[in-house]
Amino acid sequence: MATWPTGAAAALWRLDGAATCEWSWGDSATVRPWASITKMAVAMAIGVEVGWGSHRFEELAGPTGSTVAHLLSHASGLGTEVGSLGAQMGTKRIYSNAGYDLLAAHVVRDGDVGQWLSSRVGEAMGLSSWEFDGRPAGGLRGSLEDLSSFMVGWMRGDCLDPVTHRIMTSPFLPDIGGVTPGFGSFTPNWWGLGPEIKGNKTHWMGSAFSPRSFGHFGRSGSILLIDPEAQIGVCALSDEPYGSWSHELWPALLDRLHRDATGQ
Repeated sequence: MATWPTGAAAALWRLDGAATCEWSWGDSATVRPWASITKMAVAMAIGVEVGWGSHRFEELAGPTGSTVAHLLSHASGLGTEVGSLGAQMGTKRIYSNAGYDLLAAHVVRDGDVGQWLSSRVGEAMGLSSWEFDGRPAGGLRGSLEDLSSFMVGWMRGDCLDPVTHRIMTSPFLPDIGGVTPGFGSFTPNWWGLGPEIKGNKTHWMGSAFSPRSFGHFGRSGSILLIDPEAQIGVCALSDEPYGSWSHELWPALLDRLHRDATGQ
């Protein structure tokens, strides 16, 4: 952690009956941007709606023929930002901020996205520092304390029924390839309904975490990664935006913490 370019905070949590913080670094109370980890909050809020029966993963949304599940997993064919089509639906994983903005508009309609996220996720988890200012693709800010609680929520499936949690953390369209921004093209490129899934990729998630591991990183230098087999999760927030430094530091940090936590 001492090699992180500027201020950062990180934590390792274990789920063994109760959730326990095994290791932490830095100021866990400072509010920092979550950037694209916001997408996992949007996904969880939609998962809550699915559990209530208000929406379905199979319902049509976005480009012709695409569904809520296609948008959540970056498989709708939408381009990165402008909302134009970059591929046929279901054929390629194109990481799309525009897709998440469209998805929130589809579910919330004329409502307030920040209030929707708070009512579906933030309040249930007691996320006291959580702030939303911007777009659904990356507008959340919060402390490491709140990010840790949010991560543990994904580990346990808080707010989600077990079937919904399993669907969201399993690969959707597992055979298609695509790009993980900043780390290159992978075939297959596994993605769940919200989180990226490691699969056979060795990139920001390192090599020690199991193929079923899932999480997200953000342009702000934020990371969240959960290994459901080892029942551990690592999250971090940063004052330094994502850059070339991330390519070396993140996998080294994650591998070291995983080995220390599991003894493997």
